[in-house]
Amino acid sequence: MASVVECSTELGKSVRAKAGRAGTLADSDGFQEDFAKAEATYRSARALVYENVGRRQNTLDRGGRLSARQHTLIRLAVANVTWSAQEIAAFVYRLPERVPYAPEHFNASSATCTPELST
Repeated sequence: MASVVECSTELGKSVRAKAGRAGTLADSDGFQEDFAKAEATYRSARALVYENVGRRQNTLDRGGRLSARQHTLIRLAVANVTWSAQEIAAFVYRLPERVPYAPEHFNASSATCTPELST
């Protein structure tokens, strides 16, 4: 089964490839706004994880112990990634309401998750 990140990455490639074609979802202002929000959510969650894991690793590499704040920030980053993944998954899940699609494009067994984005 494809992960949310794989689906959003595949969706982004498909949208960029079809951008500029008349009548495509990529030309919809509402879709562009929602897609940008989903991408910003993903990127900010990823950045928070990398920042805090990097700090944790630096502390441990120096032979130090993690502070309570470092533990808290790591837990916050994990919780934020979870919330972000749910938000992105909800965006991808709602796509069929906006786009005609072929059911085989959402076949979990083939790990394919991108709908047809032309209308």
